[in-house]
Amino acid sequence: MLFFIRNITIGVFLLFNYCLRAQTPISSLGMMPLGAASQAKGNQFLFSNDVWGSANDLSSIMTRSPQIGMTHRSIFQEVAFSAVGAIYPINQKWSTSATISSVGNTYLSEQSIELGTAHKIGIIQIGGGLGYHQLRAETLNTLQTITLNMAVQAALSSRFSLGLIMHNFTQNVYQEGVFGADKSSLIALGVKYSVQPFFTVISSIEKQKHQQIQYKAGFEYQWKSFLYLRGGMQLFPLDISLGTGVYKNKWGVDYAFLTDDVFGWSHQFSLSYQLTSKER
Repeated sequence: MLFFIRNITIGVFLLFNYCLRAQTPISSLGMMPLGAASQAKGNQFLFSNDVWGSANDLSSIMTRSPQIGMTHRSIFQEVAFSAVGAIYPINQKWSTSATISSVGNTYLSEQSIELGTAHKIGIIQIGGGLGYHQLRAETLNTLQTITLNMAVQAALSSRFSLGLIMHNFTQNVYQEGVFGADKSSLIALGVKYSVQPFFTVISSIEKQKHQQIQYKAGFEYQWKSFLYLRGGMQLFPLDISLGTGVYKNKWGVDYAFLTDDVFGWSHQFSLSYQLTSKER
């Protein structure tokens, strides 16, 4: 069984690599999950389980040790997506997180500060938080808005979990006088299934404001004790992602290579550090 899963995973990894080289991207806009690990697993917000939980899936920030991280994605020419984040577990049932991010260029950019907390009650993990966002442009005054976010995750068994997230569920928008600018919102429902302790599959249905429903799927395979292979795809429009992660001692380095429907190919790098020792 181990031999079969190992070879199937490597085959899928190589297939994604071939598709990445052969694909012509199609356009889309909207929110993007933070962190190369989430990007590599099909560009999914759910079950991020890392330092980027306050921006991705608040219910997944129940880590056992404090963590800090930084990530960068070069999207197109001068357009870039950068962020720093931190998670601090108060105890085994409470955790807090924070993320500061910026996307855009010198002509148009958006900066965000997102704070969150999560609580574990039996098999349920509930997360909630708020975000402060400002939109800057050369010919406009800075616009600001506050968003509310929530997430729920239920571990139905040791292998199977359900998740739900809602970003900006109050539908807040940027506005100044008679001028208004839209702020996207997101709802996603998904499942995580651990085929084996070293092989996990995630699938989700996602709807962003003013966009059609997207279907996403991805996997994470632990090839060595410190090395992870990841791949994923989304439909409507079609995008494919591929990545890897290396975790040694307190350090973690993640990389994702993915298609973007507006800007073509892009690369995402993430670096994380655990403030206390912990096995991944």
